[in-house]
Amino acid sequence: MGTRSEARPCKGCERDITVTDQQISRMVDRMRLNFECVNEENYRVRLSACQSCSSLMEGHTCAVCGCIVQVRALLADQDCPNAQGSRWA
Repeated sequence: MGTRSEARPCKGCERDITVTDQQISRMVDRMRLNFECVNEENYRVRLSACQSCSSLMEGHTCAVCGCIVQVRALLADQDCPNAQGSRWA
């Protein structure tokens, strides 16, 4: 999941969706301190579902909602935004 050179616009904005693994790690670390999060096993299951989803862009951005999947998958009160139903069983 490294940085990619080809920039594509995010669904929710016109900005470049390129983000580094270091930036994602900092976001996840902050989320763990300030929000109710799922346990590690549940987090890995969610991320695995995201990694196999055709809506994943650049290894980190959900094309359905524009979120960083590593952040959304961590939050206990969030669900997969897939229109056909959650991929996070």
